[in-house]
Amino acid sequence: MKKIFENANLGNLILKNRLIRSATWENLANVDGSIDEKTYGVGAIITGFTSVMSNDFYFGGMMRLSEDFLIPQYKKLTEIVHEKNCKIISQLALGAFYKNSVEISENDLTDENIQEIIEKFISAAIRAEKANFDVVQIHAEHFFFLSRFISKFYNQNDNRTEILIKILRGIKKKYKFACHGENKLQ
Repeated sequence: MKKIFENANLGNLILKNRLIRSATWENLANVDGSIDEKTYGVGAIITGFTSVMSNDFYFGGMMRLSEDFLIPQYKKLTEIVHEKNCKIISQLALGAFYKNSVEISENDLTDENIQEIIEKFISAAIRAEKANFDVVQIHAEHFFFLSRFISKFYNQNDNRTEILIKILRGIKKKYKFACHGENKLQ
């Protein structure tokens, strides 16, 4: 039987033990998505959902990787985690899609809206890379935007899963880690 404190592999990641803190909503970020000082003390492996859009206020206190000015704060977080010989994963999410402060339903999105969402996920992954996250994870559960979009119950459009495929392919194309033979995208 394996011991909990033995090294473990998670894909290409080598972990110092088998303990992983699951992604949760910390409610520690400021309104603009910047990180509150309390966040640096959290020994996170997977961040709570981190929005890819600045106007996504699905929950208060949501972390964000929607703007370049946020990269230094997240870089500080990854450095603290890496100093403890741990890996850190950014969980990229979108709570809801808004245009002019109005939430747009999954069924009412234009092709332009969908492309904007795809690009926001790709840009957030690039920011995660610049902030030295080890992996990005795409959140498509818990009634968040992507989970509603791919659900036949909420979205009657054809090719619902195509958005996930385009997000993943777009990130793999531009995300440096994925180009070096290592699959760092979950």
